[in-house]
Amino acid sequence: MARSILDLLLIVVVAGAAYYMGTQTQQPATVLLSTDGRTRFDSNTNIAFPMSHVFPISKPPLSLLAIGTRKKAILNVYSLGVYVSASLSKAISNLDDSKKVCNTLLESKHPKAVQLTFSMSIGPEKVAEAVSQLDGVDKDIVKEFHDLVLNGMGGGKMRSTESMSFEWKGLDVIAVTIRGTVIGEMKDRALAMGVLNLYVGPKSVSPTLRHDLGCV
Repeated sequence: MARSILDLLLIVVVAGAAYYMGTQTQQPATVLLSTDGRTRFDSNTNIAFPMSHVFPISKPPLSLLAIGTRKKAILNVYSLGVYVSASLSKAISNLDDSKKVCNTLLESKHPKAVQLTFSMSIGPEKVAEAVSQLDGVDKDIVKEFHDLVLNGMGGGKMRSTESMSFEWKGLDVIAVTIRGTVIGEMKDRALAMGVLNLYVGPKSVSPTLRHDLGCV
């Protein structure tokens, strides 16, 4: 009997600790700027994002707008950065309310990109499934996108410090790059907006990103 009570108490303590740690990790990351002003760091993962980056599709270079962390329970899965064109950056800087930033990102036809840099190893199927959790998109389109990402990883895990990125051309084309190689693009407005919503929309997988954007 005493053994059962001790086991029960241990379960309660562990569960309480896990809950506490989970709530603590939902706090916004401290975004650090390098001494030379060329890089921003996510303090949750120590992953760095250059302030300017040339993506395979978008030219000229895009500018870093915000960064955040993707958390799963108490784990930091990856850091992500949102990059925008000079025209979009200017439009955002002219907004009278920072809470309009996310809607502007969703509605703008100007080039933009989201880069994911992993802080731990994740299997290809889990990555493909995670980026395909999209609302309001035809199931066949979602399956095609899922397979594009899955096949693009070549059966290998996304390992720590490896990156993948999504680029938007207008409102209906999304291109995918994995480990620096463009694996393909798809033209479907619901898909393109669904993936963008996954990161900057109200139900973003990274509340810390929306906090850095000023949308909350």
